[in-house]
Amino acid sequence: MDVGVGGALKRLLTVDDTVLNDDFSLSSDDDDPDADKYSDEPDVESVNFTTAENKMDTAKKPVSMRSFLRRAEREYDEAVEKAHAGQQDKIELDLDDMKRRLSRFFHLPQNKDIVIREFAVGVEGRAPWRGMVVYVDGLVDKNVINWAILEPLMVWSHLADDPKRALTYVVDHLVPGHQTQLIEKWSEVVFNVLAGSTVVFLDRCDAALVVESKGWEHRSVSTPKMENVVRGSQDAFTENFRTNTGLVRMRLRSEHLVTEIHAVGNLAKTDVAIMYIHGVTNPKLVKEVRRRISDIDVDYVLDAGMLEQFIEDRPSMMIPQVLVTERPDRVAAMLAEGYVAIFVGHSPVAIIVPVVLWSLMHTSEDTNLRIVPGTFIRVIRWVALLTALLLPGLYIAVTNYHSEMLPTDLMLAIAGSREQVPFPVVVEVLLMEFAIELIREAGIRIPSVIGPTIGIVGTGVN
Repeated sequence: MDVGVGGALKRLLTVDDTVLNDDFSLSSDDDDPDADKYSDEPDVESVNFTTAENKMDTAKKPVSMRSFLRRAEREYDEAVEKAHAGQQDKIELDLDDMKRRLSRFFHLPQNKDIVIREFAVGVEGRAPWRGMVVYVDGLVDKNVINWAILEPLMVWSHLADDPKRALTYVVDHLVPGHQTQLIEKWSEVVFNVLAGSTVVFLDRCDAALVVESKGWEHRSVSTPKMENVVRGSQDAFTENFRTNTGLVRMRLRSEHLVTEIHAVGNLAKTDVAIMYIHGVTNPKLVKEVRRRISDIDVDYVLDAGMLEQFIEDRPSMMIPQVLVTERPDRVAAMLAEGYVAIFVGHSPVAIIVPVVLWSLMHTSEDTNLRIVPGTFIRVIRWVALLTALLLPGLYIAVTNYHSEMLPTDLMLAIAGSREQVPFPVVVEVLLMEFAIELIREAGIRIPSVIGPTIGIVGTGVN
């Protein structure tokens, strides 16, 4: 019995590493019966890491990290160029060719989010005219597709002979979408489909119709989480791009308020809006902001924090060079003063540029206060900033080198409190700063159920 248990434990703790002696290779498409099912391009050459050429490469002298990164960057650029090949072409006339092009761009049929709905345009007694719509499931409002696109087209009659005239007739008389656009290139098709619109294709038409149908789920407007005020509005930005710009326009009702939208990103496009007041904002400032955003060369911009690092002069500085806010009223107030606001994709904050340290010390509530209480609160804010910066150093200097500056009773109290501390004053201050930052970070990251408990325990420890 003991031998059996010992043998089982020995087998459990023993690893058979003979499999590592075999060369790793990716099988060719001929060896995989399902290769055609998951292949985007049938003529792509198979990859095999055990070829003679690769074996020779592995025997070469190791290259430097700089050379390796350059080669990797070059290979990545070639892969991106290959993936985008054909997107600048114009739309074909044949509907089957259109469908094959869409399958290659969106990796169908593996990609289940992209929906292609084919239908027949026309009525009985006439030859049906083929058509299809393309959209991303989860980004569109299906009621708009069903009742504002498919229903008018599927009961369509009295068509014109010229396909272009017929597509123009569709835009002018049949599709009741509030935002429609005719496009002729595949790059515009890919961009609009991924943006949440529905693209309509008709056979024998060398153009496509884009219909606004965005309808993804998003958080409703709620109260601010970081910039609470006593006097002022109680709404904050959300993750909806158009809702954020609308909240600013709702307050700043000026025909001179301009919103420019740019697309940033090589792998995935992210909408970036530049908002300013024409005639109030310095044109050179707007031109500089536009230049910095257009010069961003990155695969994907996730949030406003990433864009902030790309447009700053010195990202390594401790003092922020842009102002980040979640309040629409603060953005409207600063736009009226000549600043520029930047909205990034579905980020719930806005970026204000340019700013200085004095601007960072103001809050959105300052504009709602009278001069006397407002100035008093700003003075308190500056005193608190200087105290937080200088008090630790002042405490070390006074207790270690200039103890005669303190009253005798206070000095004895400090000495009595430090009698049991086995560290110098410098180490004590550094440990206290570390403990405060640790408690603050823990209070933010841990679940809200035990967050107050951590704060109470940290206060008791300190």
